[in-house]
Amino acid sequence: MTETTTPKPLVGDRKIPNAELHSAASLGNFRGAVSAVRSSANVNSRDENNLTPLMLAAIGVVEGGNRTPEYIKVIKFLIDNGANKIATARGFTAADYAKYCKRPNIALVLETYTPFKELVRLPRE
Repeated sequence: MTETTTPKPLVGDRKIPNAELHSAASLGNFRGAVSAVRSSANVNSRDENNLTPLMLAAIGVVEGGNRTPEYIKVIKFLIDNGANKIATARGFTAADYAKYCKRPNIALVLETYTPFKELVRLPRE
């Protein structure tokens, strides 16, 4: 008789911070996203459905009230920390998912937002 055990994710494997980041992004939880990234979460990690945190924030799961500003804050934070805006899952980018979910303000941010560090990049002499 063999005993089967489910392996537990290790923080060193980045599975726990990545799961926390996915959850925070899908809920529009800025503090949770910051905490997960500080705990070494990968902003371009994929969940079991092959979605990135940016895609999860674009889709959103919180209904009721206007939570768009919270999601936009998370999206900008993810992009500022290296999230790939043109990554695809099933052929769709995060902006495509936002449009499909009828979130035009989120789609606009995803299509137009440029990280501040890219705006102030100076030409080499």
